[in-house]
Amino acid sequence: MGADERVTRVRRSHLRQELLAPAAALAGWSDLLCDEARGRGRVDLLDDLARIRDAAWSLHDWIAALLEGDRADSTYLPDARLRHDLRTPLNAIKGLAELMLEEDGGLRAGSLRPDIRHVLAEADRLLAAIDAIVRFGGTDDACSDPAMPDTIAGLFTAIDGASRSWRESGRILVVDDNASNRDLMVRLLARDGHAASSAASGGEALQRLRAGPVDLILLDLVLPDIDGFRMLRLLKEDSGLRDIPVLIVSGIDEIGSAIRCIEAGAEDYLRKPVSATLMRARIEASLERKRWRDRERDYLARLESEKKRAEGLLHNILPVGVADRLNRGETVVADRMEAVTVLFADLVGFTALSARLPAGEMVAMLNRVYTEFDALTRRCGGEKIKTLGDAYMAAAGLPDPCPDHADRMADLALAMLPAVERLGRELELPLGLRIGVNSGPAIAGIIGTHKFSYDLWGDTVNVAARLEQHGTPGRIHVSAPTARLLAPRYRLTPRGPIAIKGHATIDTSFLDGRRLA
Repeated sequence: MGADERVTRVRRSHLRQELLAPAAALAGWSDLLCDEARGRGRVDLLDDLARIRDAAWSLHDWIAALLEGDRADSTYLPDARLRHDLRTPLNAIKGLAELMLEEDGGLRAGSLRPDIRHVLAEADRLLAAIDAIVRFGGTDDACSDPAMPDTIAGLFTAIDGASRSWRESGRILVVDDNASNRDLMVRLLARDGHAASSAASGGEALQRLRAGPVDLILLDLVLPDIDGFRMLRLLKEDSGLRDIPVLIVSGIDEIGSAIRCIEAGAEDYLRKPVSATLMRARIEASLERKRWRDRERDYLARLESEKKRAEGLLHNILPVGVADRLNRGETVVADRMEAVTVLFADLVGFTALSARLPAGEMVAMLNRVYTEFDALTRRCGGEKIKTLGDAYMAAAGLPDPCPDHADRMADLALAMLPAVERLGRELELPLGLRIGVNSGPAIAGIIGTHKFSYDLWGDTVNVAARLEQHGTPGRIHVSAPTARLLAPRYRLTPRGPIAIKGHATIDTSFLDGRRLA
């Protein structure tokens, strides 16, 4: 960059900072003041406030037009006409505001006085900036102008010295009905390392988007079939396409169009003709943001996958309802269940069998038996509680109560006996089973903090274990409470009273099967 061009850039940036920024602030405050007066019902102030607002925006637009192109340089000349033109609307604003403060008009008790003072302060700041710029306008070297902070020149030095490395490349779709614009854009994008394709209409663009992945869309507003704004809305309403960033590149130089496009989901709005350097920077920034969003989605998806995996493992260990309570933050899970049925099943002759079987074969045999029992328990609507060596414990009526808990455990027991006989034949091993079943109240809960275990306690559990121990191989030994619950639907053979630990005697029966309908 030459010295003259650099001076010009610094001058223009300085003027925009010193004149246009405070002019925009003044116009914004005047808008706010009108809204405040209208909202508080101060119709008596609206005429004067509207005149202040119109003068502020007129001044803002006049300064913006003045700073366009090479005309910005002329503002450094000591031009009395320039100072007059800038001060005239400011004088009107200041005069009206001061008059409103002097003529109470009910302001003394209102809340608009501080805002009017703020407008006056902004007007004074802008007036001081105008006076300073015109006063020092004759300086030959703009960069040495006392009214210009050294930081502006330093800023351009920093920007000019910054390295430009366009690291992000992507698959970009150019949507424009002008063939020359499309071809030029595709060539520029290809030169920067992007995989660029183009479409002459909205319909063609949608076909290309569904044919393969795209990382960024450069979209014109004027298209022959679907206009660019409708196209943008269609993209953002499509769950498969809404995450693709869209840069609007249009010849429509109207702030309302830009605002509506940004509100509809566009990343940015660029007016034609667009500087190639600016376009490259916007594309780079959009692609980088998309990469971060993609990485965030992948990370969240992995987190969700790991969460589901952890929940699945927890559900394999604990009943679903209990696992869900732990996931919700409960630290102590304990319930008294008034009506449950507990089943104990024990492999007959396991001690002798384990003495002659190699360890691997014994574990494989138990794994097959218990896997079969797990499947039967789920099918019958029960909950596996635990295994104790060669014993298997299950229950029904927990963690959620159910009226048919005895039926569920009866069906499980009746399914276990033939399953063990079949597995014995397949494994060529003498497998048998004793089963004990009892019904009544119990306490259920989780013990442990690192290795969770869902367990049952109470006399109902103890009696079920004793019934299994005093049972007969190949038979299902049930207590009197369980027999009473099953009697209408199942065939039972009374066994009579037996003595068990903790009880003198209890009446028991053998469960033979379901009654025929």
